[in-house]
Amino acid sequence: MTIPPIDGSVSRPDQIRNFVERYEGGECLFLMPVAISTNAAVLEGLAATPARFDEFAANFKRALGFAPSIGARLITDQQCAAVRFLNQSRGERLRTPRILLASTDVPNGETLNGTVENVANRTVELLLISDAGQVQNLSSLMKPGIDVLAFSIGMQKSDGPARPQLLMAVATAQPVDALKLQRPVAADQFFPKVLADTQAEGTNMTAAARYFRLGK
Repeated sequence: MTIPPIDGSVSRPDQIRNFVERYEGGECLFLMPVAISTNAAVLEGLAATPARFDEFAANFKRALGFAPSIGARLITDQQCAAVRFLNQSRGERLRTPRILLASTDVPNGETLNGTVENVANRTVELLLISDAGQVQNLSSLMKPGIDVLAFSIGMQKSDGPARPQLLMAVATAQPVDALKLQRPVAADQFFPKVLADTQAEGTNMTAAARYFRLGK
C-alpha cells in the first residue's frame, strides 16, 4: 500500500484527485473521481473485498480531513487482472473514454445498451470481462457516431444469482493486435500481454470500465 503525500502547491480539488489517482491499495482496487470539490469527493470504485474500500476511506480521511463518498462495486477475484490493467493504463483525464450504460442491472436474455464517448480520432476496443474472468472483444457490435460509439449487446447467462460484469473501453492511438481477440481469453493472461505489447511499441493507451450485474 502506498499513501500519496499531499502537495500544498496545488488547489484543494487537485490534491484530492491526485490522492485518489496515485493511491496504491494493493492488487485489486481501482478508484475514479466522479465529482470533486473543496471538501467533498464522490468516487466510483472496484474491488474484490469491502476491506479495500474501508482501508482507503480511512487513509483518505486521515490525509484530507473528511470521508469520501464511494460507489463501491464488488467484483470477483478472477476480474482483478482487469482492475490492475485499469490502474496501469491511467492516462490524461480529458482523454479517457467514457462508458454510459442504460442500466447497470441486466436480466438474463436482455440487451445491454450504451455508448462510448470521448472517442476522438482513436481506435477503441470494447471488452467484456465476465465474473469468471473471461475476456471477450465486442468491438464489432459498436456503431459509430460523432465522437461517440453506440452498442447493444445481447446477454446470456446460466441460472443463478446476479453476477458482476465489467465492460471496458480501451482507446489507443493506433490498432493493437493483442486487443483483437478471436475467442474468450482468461483476464490474467490477456491484460499483461496487452500492456507489454503497447509498452514495447510505445503506443499511447487509456482505458475506462463500467460495472453492471447480469442475472435475474
